[in-house]
Amino acid sequence: IHLLYFRGLAAEYGLEWDPLPLPPPGKSRLFRELRFRDKRFFWLNLIYLSLVFLGGVGQLIKNYRRHLITPR
Repeated sequence: IHLLYFRGLAAEYGLEWDPLPLPPPGKSRLFRELRFRDKRFFWLNLIYLSLVFLGGVGQLIKNYRRHLITPR
């Protein structure tokens, strides 16, 4: 894509060349939707990280027991 031909490409595909200004940070629809999901996101992450942590602890215990049982 030629960098000087963006205006022509926008016209060809029916895109606005100079769209309306962006909303200020934190004021868009995306941020409003995410605020409602904050609690659910927090709890899902807490559960996920707890399971990852417990899996890691389980592997450490498994390796420790295997090391104790293996004859030297």
